Formats: sequence, structure tokens, C-alpha cells
Amino acid sequence: MQLEIERYNRLNFINSTIEVNGAEIFIDPKSEIIIFRILQEFLSNTIKHSKGTILYFCMNYGENNMQILARDNGIGFDKKKIKKNEGIGLQNIENRAKLIGAKIELVSHPKIGTTLTINYTF
Repeated sequence: MQLEIERYNRLNFINSTIEVNGAEIFIDPKSEIIIFRILQEFLSNTIKHSKGTILYFCMNYGENNMQILARDNGIGFDKKKIKKNEGIGLQNIENRAKLIGAKIELVSHPKIGTTLTINYTF
């Protein structure tokens, strides 16, 4: 994720930062890829749709779990107003999380931004 953030910063797409708390633990490679794809989707949605200028990631490692927070300062949205044929990226995030048994919470507020929290137990 660090390399992805550095690449986006270098290209001046968005100002991104990452914070890591706790001792990094290597997880199942399949789960690692799925979590990376979830975060890529969030990053892509931030750049394409949110008009955000700042993206913040925080990874918190515990003994047998990991919590990842991704937050942007974009325009936000009302989840209730998303139509079935829209929000495919959001559906992908939910479906990918289910594949590895991760719990996600997506909170968005118009004119404030969007926050994605991923809780993964290994």
C-alpha cells in the first residue's frame, strides 16, 4: 500500500498518507491481495468521484487482527440514494470483504467525506 500511495503522490493525483501502528504481521497472501484490492477500489473511487484532495490510511495491527481505516475529504454521498446499477465499486468492496471474512463499515457524509473501516481477524 505504501508504494501505491507514493505513486499517487508522485503523480500529484491526491495527497496521501499512511500511518502504521503495532508490529506488522504478514497475513495469508490471498487475504493480503483482497485487502489491497479493497483499498485500491477506495482510492480509485476517491480520485474518480469524491473530488477529494487528501486521503489518509491508518493500519492498526493487533495480536490476531488488523484494522484498516481509509478516509478522504471528498464530497461524500448518501448511500440511500445510490441506484442498483450504480455503486458497483462499493459492491465490489463488500463482496471482497466477505471472501476473507472481514467486516467493513462505510460511512459517508455529503460535503465531509467518506471513511472505510476494515476489520480483519487472522
